[in-house]
Amino acid sequence: MAPWHRTAAFIWSTLAFLLYFGVTYAADPESAITYFDNPPGWLFFFEDTTSVIYHDVTFGDLHVSHNEGKDWARAEDIPSGQAAMFVEHPFNNRMAFVLTNGNTHYRTDDRGSTWHSFDIPQSVAYIPRPLSFHSDPTRWEYILFQTTQCTRIGWVDLCQDNTYYTKDGFATSPQLLLDDVSRCQFAHSSKDFRHDAHKDLIYCVAHDSSSVTGSHSIASRRLYSSTDFFATKQNEDLGIGKSAKGVVAFAIVSKFAVVALKDQTPGSDGDMLLYVTVDTKEWAKAQFPHASQARLRENAYTIVESTVHSLAVDVVLYEMSSIGTLFVSNSNGTYFVESLKDTNRNMAGYVDYETIYGIEGVGIANVVTNAQDVERQMVGKQLRSMITFDDGSSWRPLSAPSGSCSSDTCSLHLHSVTDAHNYGRIFSSPAPGFVMGVGSVGNTLAPYDEGNTYMSTDAGLTWTVAHDGAYLYEFGDSGSVIVVVDNEQATDTILYSTDMGQTWNPYNVGVQFRAKGLTTVSDSTSQKFVILGQVTRQSKQNGPRHAVIYLDFATLGRPQCGESDKEPWYARARADSECIMGVQQWYSRRKRDANCYVGDKFQDPEVREDKCQCVEHDYE
Repeated sequence: MAPWHRTAAFIWSTLAFLLYFGVTYAADPESAITYFDNPPGWLFFFEDTTSVIYHDVTFGDLHVSHNEGKDWARAEDIPSGQAAMFVEHPFNNRMAFVLTNGNTHYRTDDRGSTWHSFDIPQSVAYIPRPLSFHSDPTRWEYILFQTTQCTRIGWVDLCQDNTYYTKDGFATSPQLLLDDVSRCQFAHSSKDFRHDAHKDLIYCVAHDSSSVTGSHSIASRRLYSSTDFFATKQNEDLGIGKSAKGVVAFAIVSKFAVVALKDQTPGSDGDMLLYVTVDTKEWAKAQFPHASQARLRENAYTIVESTVHSLAVDVVLYEMSSIGTLFVSNSNGTYFVESLKDTNRNMAGYVDYETIYGIEGVGIANVVTNAQDVERQMVGKQLRSMITFDDGSSWRPLSAPSGSCSSDTCSLHLHSVTDAHNYGRIFSSPAPGFVMGVGSVGNTLAPYDEGNTYMSTDAGLTWTVAHDGAYLYEFGDSGSVIVVVDNEQATDTILYSTDMGQTWNPYNVGVQFRAKGLTTVSDSTSQKFVILGQVTRQSKQNGPRHAVIYLDFATLGRPQCGESDKEPWYARARADSECIMGVQQWYSRRKRDANCYVGDKFQDPEVREDKCQCVEHDYE
């Protein structure tokens, strides 16, 4: 061959080589690994942003990433070792707080880029949520802060909780709202609490008398309200006058304000009573007329995930406090009917019940099939999964994947809230219609490590096996990319799918690790994911081994979807009907075989609703 031709052949072969490997590189995800001394107590994404918080509770440090977990830096404005608690602002995605064990705390209004100190006269109260926020955008800097004040008398500390308030997000010194309280909360602390209640309405559970011993009787606890930051206050009599005492708890749940009190009337057994209001003008006692056993006892009920249409309460009816019964209310939250018997719960009060995100009326729960044997003989629970498509009016077993069952009692069962293995929601995300879970097919649920990973693309109506074995899972780019990773054994490989789980592609991240968590931005519209894991000693012998593994699937080289790549997807309760709860609920969703990315980052998929003819289960 002539020298020129040999040179040309070399150039073309080299170009082909580079093009080939260039395409191969472009078709792979991008990854990066950052190491930390300790696992996070919390990994938090600021909503609809690329900013992430990694809270090292062990060392009391806060780390911040502004590119969805690829690069990290410690929050230098907060002294090392001081970050005891991280609290996000639920309505303002720029603001968050770091609470310390002292009187000086920190706030950010730029998603963790800078932090500014503020002082509170007393220590943070030892409660799960010491801050209460206002949902009105004009009042986002209105914040309640619950503190604890202790006085040493001899060998004993006498303590009481007080609440302070700020109207400027602690830019100036906070003011005392009310002392000797157990809980204060803005009425408008839920976006669904939209009625004409006064914008500054605050409820407090407080004592009606002072105590020189530091302790109070339950009868002294009442519910008070104020619209002028307790310059004046009103005793909420709940429509029962002087008997409105013994308040145990107060909460804003969706559009409802709920009060639980312990019955103080002579001859009562200390049953719990629920009072509900939806307009803050008139309270009504919650009624359970068709459930003779429905006695609410202290620490024996849970208000579970509810909708704007109804309240859902799981009540312990057995002596065994890990088995409940789910009750669902009418539209004003005062009349309850039994929805599901023998629900599975744990001793902490968590219930195996979760609604499917973005699909009205659909939820998944686990029931104990041998409840009486568990109660009488203390045997192990046998769990069975159920699904509702009508807000709990009726339930049915989960359909097993085609061909996997040979008997009428066989169905699909999934591990749920009481056995969570990942961050966030258990089954679903804002990716429309996509549901996943770890479980088994049979008469009852098998142990987690014996389970497989299952997937539904029609909001739980039908299911397929996504992968053999128990895997963590997460949805990205509104479902155009799905990531799973083995969390039962060490691995160096994740799997991802771009065709709704029909095929899975492996990607080696370069180290052996045990997966502890898999997550992405809260609305599942990004192509970037974060894995939390612990790298094995074989892969990293020295230095920290707790790792954040960043994955970016924008490098796959897919074009952005056009209108021809999308189709309407309808939620269904049955294969032959497109109606759920009296409406057709549908989304515009990428077609299964469209090789493209959606690209609507930080834009929640929009549900459309068309009315359809009502049937029996649409009525209450």
